[in-house]
Amino acid sequence: GLLPVWAGVPLGMFDDLLSGQPFGSAILLWSLALLAIELIEYRLPWREFTLDWLLACAMLVSYILLAALFSGARIGLPGLVALGPQALFSMLLYPIIARMVAFLDRLRLTRFKVVD
Repeated sequence: GLLPVWAGVPLGMFDDLLSGQPFGSAILLWSLALLAIELIEYRLPWREFTLDWLLACAMLVSYILLAALFSGARIGLPGLVALGPQALFSMLLYPIIARMVAFLDRLRLTRFKVVD
């Protein structure tokens, strides 16, 4: 993959410090998410965008729900209603962010001619 598996620790630490979650919850969730991505990339190396989108949606929703559980919040109907817009917004933003990343990757790989 693009990121090494150990990258979940610093990314999760930053997430914990920024979000105010109990320290270690995002470290665990980021690490598990990266391990799941590595496993999926190993099992399904050639995927299409729709499958990537569905996998990202499943991981985003599970991450949001597990983070809410680790925070000690009661997960009832009001909690799910509060988490719903965040999950929906995250799922709808995936194609836009994927296009931005693809554009930046194409820009990174563009060859430029150096004129002396």
